Amino acid sequence: MASLRRRRRRSLPQTLFRQFPRLGFVIRDLFDMGDRSDLEAQAAYQSEPLEQMTNLDAPNLDEVYLVREDLPATITEKPPSAPSVTQENEDPDFDDTLYWTCYVFAHMLCICNILCTGHDIAKKNAINKAKQKYLHRTGPVNFARIRSKLLEKKENSEGVYQAEMFIETRTSRKGKKVDEETEFVIGKLRDSVQESRESAEKTFRSLLGKERSDRVRCYGRTVTPSQFKKNEEIAALKKQYAEEKKEHENEMNKMKMLVRSLLKQNNSNLDDEALDIMVENAIANENSVSLYSSTSTNIPNIDKVGLEGYVQDIDDEE
Repeated sequence: MASLRRRRRRSLPQTLFRQFPRLGFVIRDLFDMGDRSDLEAQAAYQSEPLEQMTNLDAPNLDEVYLVREDLPATITEKPPSAPSVTQENEDPDFDDTLYWTCYVFAHMLCICNILCTGHDIAKKNAINKAKQKYLHRTGPVNFARIRSKLLEKKENSEGVYQAEMFIETRTSRKGKKVDEETEFVIGKLRDSVQESRESAEKTFRSLLGKERSDRVRCYGRTVTPSQFKKNEEIAALKKQYAEEKKEHENEMNKMKMLVRSLLKQNNSNLDDEALDIMVENAIANENSVSLYSSTSTNIPNIDKVGLEGYVQDIDDEE
């Protein structure tokens, strides 16, 4: 098996510097020749010694690939060695016009690349912005703050609809007129909000279309559909728990009134304050009894018809 060794892959600038040793020095001087004329810059360039070009062959640590070690340099595409200083000094006809041309070409290439890239980005941004509709007018204010303010104004705990958030965020606060399409959508949503929640949601979807897969409208950029669905489930469970708690409290109040009526029937001399104390003591004693206790409670003798009558009277009073 052929032996392999790790070799650093050179980037394009490093490959050019190996082919043209003076090119690296020329491009480096691109930033300190701004105020000098072309003749002065060329004279300064030609007068600089070549020994200042150091670490041109330094490997690039970012890119690595494997190279066959047992093959000759011609097969592995080893770049030719750069001319030494002695060769340049011995050759009286040595001309660095090629290197100076590379300097100008590299300079113009960088400028053209920057200008073309910036122009393309600006053009794409303009096209994408023209496609957007119903832009919000809240500025840097977070949508969560707007939703919390709307929730504080509501008496019930149903939550804020998407239609309400759309109306609040698309209405101009400085009295400026919005475009006709946005004004039409706002009018339709206001009419649907006054009817019911289902009507508002249906109108919102019919006017604005389906939701995106990565974001929920009128809830900010951080809320995803899965997170929105999870929050809705949690809100539904909380609402169900509150309703069940209210029902249990109503049943408990009915039972208290029944116990008061029974106690008052057996003890007609007791007033309302004494009855309240007796009911509270009975509840406290019931809570203190363990699950496996043999303690029993005796209900006064009363027939089933009479008990149903007491319950019916309590319901009628409510």
